[in-house]
Amino acid sequence: IVKACHYFGMTLTKIPVTAASNFALTAALVAPYLTPDVVCVYTSAPTFPHGVVDDVADVAALAARHGVGVHVDNCLGGILLSYQDRLGLGPAHQEWTFRAPGVTSISVDIHKYGNASKGSSVVVFRDQGLRRMTYLPVMDGCEGLYVTSTIQGARSGANIAQAWATMLFHGDAGYEDMARTM
Repeated sequence: IVKACHYFGMTLTKIPVTAASNFALTAALVAPYLTPDVVCVYTSAPTFPHGVVDDVADVAALAARHGVGVHVDNCLGGILLSYQDRLGLGPAHQEWTFRAPGVTSISVDIHKYGNASKGSSVVVFRDQGLRRMTYLPVMDGCEGLYVTSTIQGARSGANIAQAWATMLFHGDAGYEDMARTM
């Protein structure tokens, strides 16, 4: 997020969390910062420093009332948190997926607890319109039409294939076992 703000000349506002909020971002903490200049609220499920899930459902509902999207960084817990939730394991927390109205995008690292090679990440969007905005078609190059959805351009398909094969290898049963033993 820091890099994205730098690239686009945007100011990143970091909202402090404390023990009073169990180190989670809450709607009460976000509310004073929701000005007309805000384009997105960034939440985590779980947070890197404390391993807690932000109050995503409440934050997303508040942000939606202001016409602001909410991104959920599920990179650290991506695979693991999904399976723990599915199995009813781990501490209670608010809904953090697209089941929470107002969540507009979620990022997941397949290499963290998914056992794929480093650099295997996914961003998913609630609706196709938002996803389409990530594509940049270039038509005046010597190669003709070139379309990419990442800032870094084309990426090797080998990492994608390896991530897919890893996920197929472990399957639901394998990831459920990992979630139970973690």
